[in-house]
Amino acid sequence: MKEYKFLTMLIVLVAFSFIATGCAFVDQHSVIEDGDESDGDDVADGDDEIDDDEIVDGDEGEAEAEEEEAVEIIAVELKNTSWTSNETYKPENVHQTWQTDPSTTITIQWRTKFTDLEKYVPKVWAVIQDGDNTNGDTMLFDESLTTSGTGFNYTTYSALDGEKGDKEFVFWEVEVTGLQPGTRYKFRAGTWDSVDLETLEMINPDLSDVYTFKTALKKGSNEKYTFVSAGDSRNGYTQITENIDVFKNIPADFWLFNGDMTMAGTQDEWVTWFNAMDPLTNNQVLMPVQGNHEIIQELYYHQFALPRAGDALKYVDEAEQEWDFNEYSWSFDYGNTHFIGIASVTEFVTEAQKEWLEADLKAADEDPNIKWKVAMFHFPAFSSCTNHGSTGWVITHISPLLEKYNVDLAFSGHDHNYERTCSVIDAGKEAQSVSPRCSEDGDGVTYIVVGGFYSSGYSNGSDWYTVTSAHGNLYNYMVVDVEGDTLSAIAYDGAHNKLDEFTMTK
Repeated sequence: MKEYKFLTMLIVLVAFSFIATGCAFVDQHSVIEDGDESDGDDVADGDDEIDDDEIVDGDEGEAEAEEEEAVEIIAVELKNTSWTSNETYKPENVHQTWQTDPSTTITIQWRTKFTDLEKYVPKVWAVIQDGDNTNGDTMLFDESLTTSGTGFNYTTYSALDGEKGDKEFVFWEVEVTGLQPGTRYKFRAGTWDSVDLETLEMINPDLSDVYTFKTALKKGSNEKYTFVSAGDSRNGYTQITENIDVFKNIPADFWLFNGDMTMAGTQDEWVTWFNAMDPLTNNQVLMPVQGNHEIIQELYYHQFALPRAGDALKYVDEAEQEWDFNEYSWSFDYGNTHFIGIASVTEFVTEAQKEWLEADLKAADEDPNIKWKVAMFHFPAFSSCTNHGSTGWVITHISPLLEKYNVDLAFSGHDHNYERTCSVIDAGKEAQSVSPRCSEDGDGVTYIVVGGFYSSGYSNGSDWYTVTSAHGNLYNYMVVDVEGDTLSAIAYDGAHNKLDEFTMTK
């Protein structure tokens, strides 16, 4: 690995109060007060201020002296020449999702060959990235910039390393909180014992390379952001590897993936998928939903830490058996947009999420900070593809709610081709003798099948709702820009040529 340049950074911050308010501010994410050794409890509170009412007679001079006194910030550049002490501790397939507020948190996940939960403490060391450099490995260190997490074990069949049989695996998860919205950070993931502040060396480090993540825009922000929508990558790992440099350089803030990453969802397939996607998922959030080819579904949910809705996604069937569908569906807010992920792998699962989905969409529709609503699920509602086509249970259970609560776009895959519909209204109302149709004023849901992330292609078709479609052998993905009242999207083929383009306005 690249050696760190030998230097120590000692930054002195002199914070003078305003004459009128007597306030002094200290950045809580980058400082340790008064030269103390790094300890999270000693970090200055960024909201601390001196209240005039707290200065009693005779103390004014002392307070002024304190205000003018320099506050030392000790943030050191460690001089380790190696960041790996034990190869079995080395992080593999580092990737990132959101579990809670995406504007102030990030969840980093990774595997190691070492699986003992008692002897490995997963940690993430993150700092705000300076400038536009995403490749440099210079990072300042203090304990206030680190977060610890947890791990969990599971056993499954594997043929990795040439040995076939049941093997124990581990995934480590660290949710970093207290971050600044709309900000890019650099981080290393892994573990270490301690830091020697005299030698400026980390003791027994086993860390990843330096990667980056970006927090979401603050809820309600109308600033521009970009996301990518894709799906169906099973058996396309070679083509993904060949094109990954293009994908990782798309200036996207995050990715949506609508399922069927793997052929069957074995652990070895997941390792293959992550190995192909690593240059992207090391540095960008990817939020997935389960596809029907994630057959070993518990392994799918082991790979990704997703939002959990608690009791809201518990379901009791007709036999009074309780099902826990936490992480099957999720939602988050990014700027002025509400995103929803829905598991549509069976009618039973789809129907079981309806109560949660309606409550979630209703709240978003009534939220003045939300202008756009985007849904994602694997099985398409409307598709003219000759292989699978439209999905009746999605139209019955999901489409009416999307329409009722003014969802703008619904992404899906399953059919390995590209298709964009008109703005569809009256979907799922056949029981009332009403047929779905294209809205004349565009006031409906636009359904997009973007199911060609290098899985073998299917033939496209055309129906009353089809605006445009393309054969799956071309492959496809979509880049979407959202800025204020405007949403602009471009679909590309697998060779990165434009397939389709459209704009929506509010």
